Amino acid sequence: MIQSILMMGGLGVVIGTALVIASKAFYVYEDPKVLAIDDVLPGANCGGCGMPGCTANAQAIVAGKASVNSCVAAGDDVAQAIAAIMGVSVAEKEPEFAAPGCYYGNNKADLNYAYQGIRDCRAAAMLLGGMKVCHIGCLGLGTCVTACMFNALSMGPDGLPVVDQEKCTGCGACEKICPKNIIRLTSVTRRIIREYTVQDCTTPCQRACPSGLDIRKYVGLIQEGDYAGSLAVIKERMPFPSVISRICPALCEFDCRRLLQDETVAINDLKRFVCDYERKQSQRIQPYKAPATDKNVAVIGGGVEGLAAAYFTARLGHAATVFEKTEVLGGILRTAIARERLTMDLLDWDIQGIQDLGVTF
Repeated sequence: MIQSILMMGGLGVVIGTALVIASKAFYVYEDPKVLAIDDVLPGANCGGCGMPGCTANAQAIVAGKASVNSCVAAGDDVAQAIAAIMGVSVAEKEPEFAAPGCYYGNNKADLNYAYQGIRDCRAAAMLLGGMKVCHIGCLGLGTCVTACMFNALSMGPDGLPVVDQEKCTGCGACEKICPKNIIRLTSVTRRIIREYTVQDCTTPCQRACPSGLDIRKYVGLIQEGDYAGSLAVIKERMPFPSVISRICPALCEFDCRRLLQDETVAINDLKRFVCDYERKQSQRIQPYKAPATDKNVAVIGGGVEGLAAAYFTARLGHAATVFEKTEVLGGILRTAIARERLTMDLLDWDIQGIQDLGVTF
């Protein structure tokens, strides 16, 4: 009995000693900053930062290979917490969110065949690019939804992905997995500085519009009774909505697909309606603008071009100042258009809206 106890005790001492030696020999130092940052990060391991996971991102931040706001799945509060750990400052980051670029589900679109394979868009895309005739159409099998780790995506009744902007973190997982590049990350800055291409699903009326207004969207919002939302869509691309609603030649209406059935939609009249609604309510509806930067921009000339440049510059977050040699702003809009067509109170209203964005004169 005693011999057995001594044997087991001795064996325990030997094994314990071996474990102590092994722990010292194979010890791996962990930077406390890495541990602290790893605790702050959301732990989703979504890969939106370009790293294999949150721990790898924390290591890259400490090593100086990634910025303190490199985690796209986290908000500004997380970036500020990481900056405090690293002892640096960080500017507010413009939020991004996913935006599907297809508007016709399989129940409305023309199909080449009836797909009956694996419920995965990547599998369907391997067969002649998918079942849709449209080569840039969403296949509607929900691969992007399963890839989203934040439950920000769901499939709508028309078989197209719907984004919950409150939950979307802009991690980009859906964008990376979509085989047709239908769903992409977007932001105010991206929408301002890019133009539409042949890879974008746009309506004929939108392509005919010199400003590229999302006519389908703002007309649809009017139908839903969301006049403020409709005007916000218009102001995404148009600094002078009240003015343009009076003098626009309405090229969009010539390309309206409704002409194939009976008559065109009164697109410009609808734009005029929501512009008048804003003035009657005396509540300025402003488009979203990016977080402020430390850049100051001087715009020479207070005409149409100068004011438009200042408008979009301010929406990009920069401080814009317009320099005009005359006493009034507006340029040719104030001097060359008949008062019966354009009254000056409409022009002044739009100019005041530009000033309310932070543009100084």
